Amino acid sequence: MKKCLSLPLIALALLTMCICIGCGAKEVPPTTTSAAVESAPVQESQEMGELPQPAEETSEHEPEAEHESAEEASEHEAAEETSEHESEEGHEAAEKASEHESAEATLEHETETEHEAAEETSEHESEEGHESAEETLAHESEEKASEHEPEAETPHETESEMVEIPSGSVLHLIPKQTMGLIYCPSLLELDYRINTLVTDLIPTDEDPEILAKILADSFGAGFESLAELEEIGLDLNQDFAVFMTSMNPPGLSALVHLTDPAAMKQVIDAESAGSAPIEYNGITYWNASGGGGSFALLDNILVFSRFAEVCKSVIDTYKATQPSVTANPNYTSFLTDIVEGDAQVAAHFNLESIAPLLTASIQEESESMQDGLESDAAAMAFAPFVTSMLDSVANVIEQLESLSATLEVKGTDVQLAPSVKFKDNSEIQQSLEEMIPDDLAVLNDLPNLAFVNGAFQGNTELLLDMNMFSLKMFSAGSPERQEQLEALTEQMATFYQSLADEWGFTVNFGDSIIPDYLIVYEMTDKQLAETYMNDMFLEQLRNTMQVMRGMIGDMPQLAIYDGAHAGQPLMHNDVEIKSFVFPNFGSIFGEMPPEAGAMMPQEWHWYYAFHEDQLFFAIGGSDLIKAALDRKFGIGDSLSENASYQKLTGTLGTDNNLLLALSPMTMVKGLMPIVAKADPNAGAAMQMFAGMFMNVPETYSIGFSAKVQEGGVGAKLLLTLGDFKQAVQMILMMQNMGQMQ
Repeated sequence: MKKCLSLPLIALALLTMCICIGCGAKEVPPTTTSAAVESAPVQESQEMGELPQPAEETSEHEPEAEHESAEEASEHEAAEETSEHESEEGHEAAEKASEHESAEATLEHETETEHEAAEETSEHESEEGHESAEETLAHESEEKASEHEPEAETPHETESEMVEIPSGSVLHLIPKQTMGLIYCPSLLELDYRINTLVTDLIPTDEDPEILAKILADSFGAGFESLAELEEIGLDLNQDFAVFMTSMNPPGLSALVHLTDPAAMKQVIDAESAGSAPIEYNGITYWNASGGGGSFALLDNILVFSRFAEVCKSVIDTYKATQPSVTANPNYTSFLTDIVEGDAQVAAHFNLESIAPLLTASIQEESESMQDGLESDAAAMAFAPFVTSMLDSVANVIEQLESLSATLEVKGTDVQLAPSVKFKDNSEIQQSLEEMIPDDLAVLNDLPNLAFVNGAFQGNTELLLDMNMFSLKMFSAGSPERQEQLEALTEQMATFYQSLADEWGFTVNFGDSIIPDYLIVYEMTDKQLAETYMNDMFLEQLRNTMQVMRGMIGDMPQLAIYDGAHAGQPLMHNDVEIKSFVFPNFGSIFGEMPPEAGAMMPQEWHWYYAFHEDQLFFAIGGSDLIKAALDRKFGIGDSLSENASYQKLTGTLGTDNNLLLALSPMTMVKGLMPIVAKADPNAGAAMQMFAGMFMNVPETYSIGFSAKVQEGGVGAKLLLTLGDFKQAVQMILMMQNMGQMQ
């Protein structure tokens, strides 16, 4: 690769590395970031190749200097005309010392020293100055009396104790008011882990160089490996970051370490030919010819930005004339995750600054869609729904504070951990405060193996609102419909009042391509729940369909509930299982090919049963509810006994508000006999396909959890890709066989 490679192209490549894929990292050993940043130390640190620290960090050294000046003032009496000035210095020093020193001996020494200084200067001070000295002594006495109370910490002190960023990290150069950033500890480690993951799933003799290929295909660049980028002086073994300081105009900037700044300087000179270097704050930066962005070299770090103003802001941060993002309390949790965690890629965005732009865009889209729908008579019924939906999205965005995410890879396991925080005292945050994470004991009542197993714990009022959300959207703008909806909501509220705050659910395939469902409700009022299910459920269902028809018209899909009636009860383990029958269910599919129609049920059944303090509710077939009752009587294995599920919870944790465990192979094996039965011509192929996958283990290869934390919601998505190794290799073998024919 030649050194004349376009610098804007390099920068775009680095930006894409952060955004496209993140599957690996190198953990950087943490070191303290506290360092003096007076002019002489700054000069010394630059000569040694270390980054100067932000100006705010120097505040820790100021109280010591002022305290020494206070002691000197107390030991040397000044002339009469200067005594008042010395007293004021002692008073200021005492106030600063009382804020930063808490040891009992030091407090007593300060009290005595300032008392002597007050006596020595009282003859020459005005009455006002004497009263000020007395107030100082009283303040120090109060400080001494409360010396055992915890001292209030400033946001900067708290952040410094919680976050220790390595002194050479590019994070120290990112301006404090950054709107968002994407961070990678090591591109080489990232590339290594991606390649290792791919070669483990798909064995190959050559290094796949996934990152390099993605970048080359995206930009038509002339490199085939990251090693070629290192040849022009990029140090891909250290951390780099992409950050954004504004949305209007939008623009990204990048910081990356260099192994050979001199070589990079030659590349910059070539890129900025015809553009004179610019001096700013003692640092030179260049503007690429043709508006390709701005560049600067800060010791061994390359700065690239689309805008010169951002480049200058980074220089100010480097010169410690403005603080870095490490001093921003809104980034404390994010930076802590970087240092203490093992993420290979991390991102954080301040949504408060972005929200106005997003809501304005949504409002414009809402008005445009509303005009389009109102011009179409057939679609006018959906106009209130669409408008209300977009308004709800805008309302949620306005309550958002920040969004973060980390990506971590260990072998063939990939974990994505997003989190969102809401503004203090916002409506959503107040609702979340009542949702305390739990161990979700209801999971023990779910089957050992299914396509989906999961549980949810939350506020019952919130669950009711979620259930009625779509109806509220359709009823927006119509007082008559809203009145009908209020009556319907009151009926539904009767049922939700009988429930506890924990649900479990299972999804699996039975006799049709439409899966069967099982929901296990914990109850607080069994009698109220039985009354609702036995006497009110069908009526409430009919009322719901009536409201829907009034909102969107008589759509064929709404006819599935026509003719619904109670079915014949069943007995299983001495527990009565009641049912509802929907004989018109097949009408929603219209005219379908015979093969597709054979995979659809023509009649739908819902089942429910009460046992102890639980309501078991099944949709589709009765097998799931019978198996659930068997487990209550000690027959069959539960989900908690599954080894792959135990692995998921080992990573996702057990104290959550939501937990999902998915088994893709269970889904595949459940669908194959249904498809083979529907299409006899494909039966032989399906049998061969099923035989190939018969020995592939059915494991919970995908897990998702979410829980309320720190004023928001944190989530984890775990992909155990190693579980698909055998299936992937079989598919590749079949492809190769097809190509040979």
